[in-house]
Amino acid sequence: MIIDSYMEMMAEGKTRWQASIDATVHFLKSIFTATLCISVTFFPFLIMMKGQSHDFLLSFPWAISIVLFISMIIAQTLLPILQYFFITKPIEAAKPKNGKKPFNLLDIMDKYYKKLLAWCFHHPWATIGMGVAGFVIGCLMFLKVPQKMMPIADRDQFAVEIYLPLGTTIERTTAVADSLEHMISKDERVVGIASFKGCASPRFHTAYAPQFADESYAQFIVNTTSNEATVQLIDECTEKYTKMFPEAYVKIKQLSFSSCAVPIEVRLKSDNLSELKDYSDSIVKILRQMPELMLVRSNMLEPLSTTRFLPPVSRLTTRKLRDWVLPTRLSSCRWPSAMATASPSVRLGRVTTIST
Repeated sequence: MIIDSYMEMMAEGKTRWQASIDATVHFLKSIFTATLCISVTFFPFLIMMKGQSHDFLLSFPWAISIVLFISMIIAQTLLPILQYFFITKPIEAAKPKNGKKPFNLLDIMDKYYKKLLAWCFHHPWATIGMGVAGFVIGCLMFLKVPQKMMPIADRDQFAVEIYLPLGTTIERTTAVADSLEHMISKDERVVGIASFKGCASPRFHTAYAPQFADESYAQFIVNTTSNEATVQLIDECTEKYTKMFPEAYVKIKQLSFSSCAVPIEVRLKSDNLSELKDYSDSIVKILRQMPELMLVRSNMLEPLSTTRFLPPVSRLTTRKLRDWVLPTRLSSCRWPSAMATASPSVRLGRVTTIST
């Protein structure tokens, strides 16, 4: 706009210096208002978003505002100097040859734009109606588009998580992980695989939190040749390897900025654990009959062996041991450990944690 106004003012007879100054000052308020309005529209994100989404968009409005205001400053300072030195005279209309004006795409666009503009002013209701119709069609198209709060991360890598029953030895976990790693690495689109058996990987992505280390858990970070190869491999590996190991739960995971652990989740709440487990098993059985679902898994996991520890209350009172002392000590024990001694010949108890 500034350059166009500058050339028009030169065509009206103003000097290059005066035309450059007048064109810049003329559009200062308009450009500043437009820049401010566009910048302000992004700041409601910081009020509406919470949690991880808020952290993800925290710098976005500020970055947009800084970029727009820098662009405005350049247009008001550097552009007038450049146009003064490089545009020394207005563009003259080309002289027709053989009575015909040479072809110019800009002239054709300007001609039909002016015709369309005149028609819109002569038919205001039709113009408003087309605008409303366009808005309604856009809303209908928006409702048909799949919606997701946070996008998939387009990266040339994906993760593979292997869960075995709790208490599985590290040797068995390693055997399953090595077998799966060997099969995946045969694909030409795989560049490399970083494997972690019995431990979790470092945090290599913003929204991908590492799992707690456990001997029954293994994880791969698979690097591929391209983003497209990543999507193809995820689909193929999910179909091939998800149900290959009967005792293992294999999850092929594409990196995402979403914090959702699974695409679809069914939550049950009850004070009765036995009743909750029965309903959970029934729902899992029904869902596994649906061909559209690849993996159905309950977080009830496997039952563990437990030991009820009831020390004599009289001895606790005699030795002035508080209620929280024993649970705290028990939670920190992994190997057989003496809790306390009431007398030289009598122990309060010995506890062993058992994983099965």
